[in-house]
Amino acid sequence: MKILIFSDLHGNLKVFNLLMEKYFKTADQIWCLGDIFFSYNKDETSRQNSEQIMNSLMNYKEKTVEYYVGNCDGYDDYSKFKEYMIHEPFVIKDFDKLKICVTHGHLFEKEGQFKNLAFETKSRVIISGHTHIYSLKIIENTIYINPGSPAVPRDTNSLATVVIFDTDKKSFSLKEIYTQDTIEEIFVN
Repeated sequence: MKILIFSDLHGNLKVFNLLMEKYFKTADQIWCLGDIFFSYNKDETSRQNSEQIMNSLMNYKEKTVEYYVGNCDGYDDYSKFKEYMIHEPFVIKDFDKLKICVTHGHLFEKEGQFKNLAFETKSRVIISGHTHIYSLKIIENTIYINPGSPAVPRDTNSLATVVIFDTDKKSFSLKEIYTQDTIEEIFVN
């Protein structure tokens, strides 16, 4: 099974349409780690784009999609989508004894909080968004993954990115969304 993981879309309709066209179709499941609709531009076009994304997602029934609440998802403009969102600070997933903790990440920003979360939940993998900076790294046998942002990247390369989790291969591939090139990949042993 392939799971598309992305975060911090921030109401970008063009990027959303690209994700629907290239990535939603090939994924078996989709995890959106929050900050879906809020645009840094507060104009009418941005509001309409967010509304269009909301309506598309509310009517999307082809695949299982999980929406995690981000720090920018609580606005009244998005209240009709509230029932679709996971409001827990994190969710634990288990794939053939691979324990994964999934969160937006804004509640774990202080130094050492992700390490504590991994320890307390006994998770081998922590997946979070929020920073808009992609990363795949292993620290003390725990894998930390951030898919970056497909719409508002803040990494040094300004790459628009998502992560594909292949549950059969137990691999996490960081992909640049326009070229679909693999930037980094981690296999869990």
